[in-house]
Amino acid sequence: MLPKSNRIVFVIHGLPMGGAEKFLITLSNHLYKRNYRPHIILLSNDDMLIGELNPFIPVYQVTKKTRYDLTISKRVNTLIDSIDPNIIMCVNTYAYFLTRIGQLFSNKKSIVLSPHSTIPFSWYNYFQNLIYLRFVQESDQILYLCEAQHLFLKKTYKIPKHQNSIVYNGVDTQYFNPIMIQHNTEESLRKTLGINPEDKVIVQVARLQKEKCHSDAIMALSFLKSQKFETGTHLVIVGTGNSSYVSALKALVQKEDLNDFVHFVGSQSDVRPYLFMSDLFTLTSESETFSIAALEAMSMGLPVVLTDVGGAKEMVVSGLNGLLVKPHNSKELAAAWKTVFQSNLQSKKIRNHVIEKFSIQSMIDHYEDLLFSQNVSVNQLEYA
Repeated sequence: MLPKSNRIVFVIHGLPMGGAEKFLITLSNHLYKRNYRPHIILLSNDDMLIGELNPFIPVYQVTKKTRYDLTISKRVNTLIDSIDPNIIMCVNTYAYFLTRIGQLFSNKKSIVLSPHSTIPFSWYNYFQNLIYLRFVQESDQILYLCEAQHLFLKKTYKIPKHQNSIVYNGVDTQYFNPIMIQHNTEESLRKTLGINPEDKVIVQVARLQKEKCHSDAIMALSFLKSQKFETGTHLVIVGTGNSSYVSALKALVQKEDLNDFVHFVGSQSDVRPYLFMSDLFTLTSESETFSIAALEAMSMGLPVVLTDVGGAKEMVVSGLNGLLVKPHNSKELAAAWKTVFQSNLQSKKIRNHVIEKFSIQSMIDHYEDLLFSQNVSVNQLEYA
């Protein structure tokens, strides 16, 4: 067995399609390449993305036997003790709570919490987080994804004193690189979707769920059409989700007479061709932390129009790579799209911004320093 100093256990609710899960897989795979030995504990049987994980990384499933099974915490920590890592990292507050409860009554270890949500999606979720975060210990670390998240969670939940740092999400800029896509891809894909070569394409990559507010993008497109601006503009929606939500979106498209201009293409294992064929990336979320999908789009050279939520202000520079708008304002969104179309932002500068600030190499280096360095400077760790 490799030295204990090389071992890290990740605890996460599962591996469905989502940003937190993609983050965990990316971090685990890259740490494995650097000769660390990650182990992953799943708290459900939802493992849709497990095929993206390096097959040499051990994965364990520890699930509740009944809805109110209180033994799961003990079973999780018994497994952790058998692996005997020097780092335990929990993705989101539920995983942290179950792990911390067990550690209170066994060999107490420091735990790293990586929260991937910011605004609670309900009062019930707020009270859950409020309870979970009461268990934060002074020796624990919380690694926030952006300054906006740090400030919001600190103010909202009055989290007990703890070590903290901010590590921005990163993307693989070599993979998300327009030169990796064959140039006939755009023509072929546009032809398949019935989009003319001269038409403008706005792409939205997000799971189809309520807080992503896809209807705002549909109404913004309807507003553009009514203003006779870029009448050939199309909206391509990449992602899957709740069937009733999808049906409601399609009904709205029908109502606004946009069937020829809104394209639902489902979940895609490789989103790069859809980014490559597009002129603009947009997100309409009412809640977002630090969008990896937006970084991927910018790495492909696309300008963005994002709602001003979470860490969007920390990735978008007006005049360089796009604009921010208020959530739930379709007219403002449409105006921002129009402004970006007319601004002639430079793809190379947009891509370089991501390379300089949000590369996967920078992200992994930062996590490696914070998690494994025995000589982390006091300046790197702050207390809150």
